[in-house]
Amino acid sequence: MRALRPLFWCLLLAGTAAAQVPLPTDGTVTVVGDVIEVDLDGVAEAPIGARLLTLRTVDIGGREVGVLTGVYRIVRDEWPIVRAVPEPEPPLPGAARGDRASLQTDGEASELVITSDPEDARLMWDGHPLGATGDTLTIAPGTYTFSIEKAGFEPTTFEVEVPVGRIRSESVTLGRPAGGTQLFESAKAQFAACEFARARDLASEAVTAGLAGETRAAAFALFEAMRRFAPAADRARRMGADASAICDAGSAMHLLVKGEAADDETMMRLACEDMRRALPDDPLVRQTCPE
Repeated sequence: MRALRPLFWCLLLAGTAAAQVPLPTDGTVTVVGDVIEVDLDGVAEAPIGARLLTLRTVDIGGREVGVLTGVYRIVRDEWPIVRAVPEPEPPLPGAARGDRASLQTDGEASELVITSDPEDARLMWDGHPLGATGDTLTIAPGTYTFSIEKAGFEPTTFEVEVPVGRIRSESVTLGRPAGGTQLFESAKAQFAACEFARARDLASEAVTAGLAGETRAAAFALFEAMRRFAPAADRARRMGADASAICDAGSAMHLLVKGEAADDETMMRLACEDMRRALPDDPLVRQTCPE
């Protein structure tokens, strides 16, 4: 793997004067939102966890230089496209389409394999899906907190120290089987965090794990709402919609489904008003709530 450039040339914060630094050549930002996408230029490998610095081109004295707009961490590599999420600090303006990007790591990436008992569980890093246990990850050196989830079992969280340029394996045993109530509580937590696809999956598992009465009806309503809305949320994020608007529209869809179950026209009307206000141009919203 080629060496990735150090960070020294890009120690710029929002509001500072643009430094006379060369523009990076690793890629271009193509999609912005909670998760950005970068189209790489000739980069053979982009490890999970590597920094992705985004810079905007400015002209100083006839010379094009870069001003730092964001610091991100790669969560998915689908070469030549990588997806990355922002680091919380320092606060920066955030990437825009067309910004240039540069990869940074603290050393050569490692190969990491995490296996689980039972097998084939979902592997997550800070809520971002990395694939299934047993997959081989190319990952930048550092300390990571992973979680493993599988239908019918309690999620397991653990920390791994990834060394420089090594092959490492970890084996994790999931906790005792989880009941429907616990799965439904997890689904509601994911819904509150606007992780709609995860809320859908967990609500579905909660229903099949055994719930009854009003709790089962509530879990099914959450599943149905998220089944409808999760694809729209992904589409809106790819289009760069505001994160709070996506969250508002997801909550409105949940309200709409509950209104349908109760045959409450007032609730359905208010839900549609909220969805049209949040995502007026989304195809699902226009189809579900025509004017």
